[in-house]
Amino acid sequence: MKEFRTFKKWHGILFLVMVVCALFVYFNAKRWPEAAMIHNNEILKLIIADTFTKQSQGLSDRDSLGEYDGMLFPFGYEAYHTIVMRKMRFSLDLIWLRGSEVVDITLAAKPEAGRKERDLTRYSPKVPADAVIEVAAGSVYKWGIQVGDMLTLDK
Repeated sequence: MKEFRTFKKWHGILFLVMVVCALFVYFNAKRWPEAAMIHNNEILKLIIADTFTKQSQGLSDRDSLGEYDGMLFPFGYEAYHTIVMRKMRFSLDLIWLRGSEVVDITLAAKPEAGRKERDLTRYSPKVPADAVIEVAAGSVYKWGIQVGDMLTLDK
């Protein structure tokens, strides 16, 4: 009988540890890191899509950027990366970066509600980039961002 109580006690402790670990993973997966982007002495607040899952989700299913000015997608390597407007509810400008330099800009990418994944427009930079910042359409013009500009990112 004593062995059964010890066995039961260890199962209870193990279960509690598993619950705590699961909660830790769940809440950390939901947390989006932040960064500041500085352009012409203006500080813009970004959230960072720092995992494949977050990059796939991006700004999908949101009505706006909320309190943020944009979302940074650091890819980690230079390539002709592709962005689609999957489940988007508002238009975006895309600021393509190589390091800190703006190497291309895509203006006013529009939502494509109801289109199948294979039919979505694919947006890529004209030259290899290692990151993209998605901002609300019109923001690039409002902030005066141009190809060749250097943006300072403070993570």
